[in-house]
Amino acid sequence: MELAQLLITPGTLLAAFIFFWKQTRTIGDELKRDIVSLREEITSIRVEMHDMNGRLGRVEGLLMTLDFEKLRKK
Repeated sequence: MELAQLLITPGTLLAAFIFFWKQTRTIGDELKRDIVSLREEITSIRVEMHDMNGRLGRVEGLLMTLDFEKLRKK
C-alpha cells in the first residue's frame, strides 16, 4: 500500500503540474492575441482620427475663407 502511494502521489502531482502549466500557457497565448488585436484596432482608430482632423482643418479653412469674403463684400 505504501509503495503504491509512493508511486501514485508523485505521478498525480506531476500530471496536475503539467495540466496547469499547459492551461496557463494557453491562456497566455490567448491574451497575447487579444492584445495584438486591440493594438491593431487602436492603430486604425488613430489613422481615422488623423484623417478626420485633416478634413476638419479643410472645412475650417473654407469657412474662414467664406467669412473673410463676406466681410470684404460689406
